[in-house]
Amino acid sequence: MRENVVRDLERARARTLQLTDLDDPTLLAQHDPLMSPLVWDLAHVGQQEELWLLRGGDPGRPGMLPPDVDSLYDAFKHRRADRPALPLLPPVEARAYDHEVRGRVLDLLERTPEEDLFTAGMVVQHEEQHDETMYATLQLRQGPPVLFSRRGPGLRARRGVRAGRGRGHRAVLARQRAARAPGPRGPVLDRPGTGA
Repeated sequence: MRENVVRDLERARARTLQLTDLDDPTLLAQHDPLMSPLVWDLAHVGQQEELWLLRGGDPGRPGMLPPDVDSLYDAFKHRRADRPALPLLPPVEARAYDHEVRGRVLDLLERTPEEDLFTAGMVVQHEEQHDETMYATLQLRQGPPVLFSRRGPGLRARRGVRAGRGRGHRAVLARQRAARAPGPRGPVLDRPGTGA
């Protein structure tokens, strides 16, 4: 089981790094009002991994980041609309932080009993959810395409080609646009006050 969790953690992180292998302006911009800047997601996955696996889910326990920086990545404290104005870690620092967290987590998992790996599986799912969010953000962004799809697992970042141009791409984008369009009950995805 431990090997599966480690493999899943590494697979999710590889996808995160592929999705964020972009220039700083692309990572720092808010590409849609419903989405966070990609650099927020990048650091947030590391912050949550640290919180749940290295600090036992206790936000009061000292972490690797100063408390004022750590709190920037609490999805319940900062709405998506407010995140671009936050003093977020620059992309190079977010990647270094994620790398350091992952190293410490892998060390911890080596001595964690198999029956106590449930939380690590939840951390995998959390990062995979943010990978999906980042992929959607990249599909919503304006400007030259930055990703392309390929057969097989994951994505490979490359400037100049957009991901998801295969079957169903137009349908997915149409559903995303329709979900944001005002209807009889207002925008479907715009739920004021939600941050995550």
